[in-house]
Amino acid sequence: MAAPLAAACVAVVTAVLGVVHAQPAAAAVGDVHWFLSNDRGNLGPWDVYQHLRRPDGTFASRVRVTAQAGVVQGNNYSLSAVKLLGRMHLFMSADTLGCVTCPRNGALHYSMQNADGTWPAWTTILAQTGNIIPHVVAAAVGAELHVVVTGPPRGENTVTLLHSVRDFATGQWRPFQEFASFASHANSPRLMAAAGTSSGLLHVVVNGSPASGPERMLHTVRSPNGTWSTMANILGETGRPWTATDNPPYGPRKLVAAAVGSEIHLLYENFGVIFHTIRGTNGSWLPFGNMSTVTGLARNDLEKLSATALGLNGDLLVAGVHGPANDLRYTIRRANGSWDAWTSNPLAPTSIDDIGKLVVASG
Repeated sequence: MAAPLAAACVAVVTAVLGVVHAQPAAAAVGDVHWFLSNDRGNLGPWDVYQHLRRPDGTFASRVRVTAQAGVVQGNNYSLSAVKLLGRMHLFMSADTLGCVTCPRNGALHYSMQNADGTWPAWTTILAQTGNIIPHVVAAAVGAELHVVVTGPPRGENTVTLLHSVRDFATGQWRPFQEFASFASHANSPRLMAAAGTSSGLLHVVVNGSPASGPERMLHTVRSPNGTWSTMANILGETGRPWTATDNPPYGPRKLVAAAVGSEIHLLYENFGVIFHTIRGTNGSWLPFGNMSTVTGLARNDLEKLSATALGLNGDLLVAGVHGPANDLRYTIRRANGSWDAWTSNPLAPTSIDDIGKLVVASG
């Protein structure tokens, strides 16, 4: 029985991960925009840089977004970027609690890139006096721009999730509405990811440890009519590859999602090890597969994970920071399930203090 079982396991992992190319394929993948911030603890101010990877694989000159949109004081908690209707949209959530000269509040900053490539000044689309906004994720859902953030606590150790949509007719954001809450300790949800499909569905996944019980990775879907499905723990289908001996024992450090056609690809990173799963069109999840088995990077080699769907060919680009060299690496999962070898981004700003946050967006 051992041989058939081993073959079955290989078949499942191959379905998720595919195989790796010895060299990157030459197929065009469209524009890819890289955004990253430096890491200065909570001293600030924060710089954000933009890189453009052209379809032929070359990179445009690096742009310092904050030289145009303005610097943001305090601690940059998260970045998110989406390209929609020909424009790039950038979000930054900031916390000024560690800045003695800043107001004591958290804010969600937003800028939509101009047609000429310049960046207008940040606008604040959500402010939370006395609180931080640890997580922001944005997604294109059809022709709509959606954003989800972790909201203020409601009662002791209760974390909320808030959602808004940008009204393109007016350019205004609809009022943020709470759609989920977690009555457990403040580290839940600890991570969050979102992806939108062309059919009008918004998928949100949150990961966190409740006050008691096992780790959860909860998934919900927002329908075009505005209703949300019940949060469901997907770990029963995907498996829980991390164990109590992992460092840290509570699992992922980074969670990202991307829609490739009607499928949702979900990836998490735990101290350099990346796992990948797919939600198929039938709504079921495949088991998590360890990407290092097919892409070659070993434990502790990659962190600050990000992913984007490449619309031209139905490909998935996965990016991260290669820890030993502090440079940017990326790989592409092709529509046939194969993976390219990891490639360096030649314009990684190694001269800055450190790479604090990284997001990639295509279009």
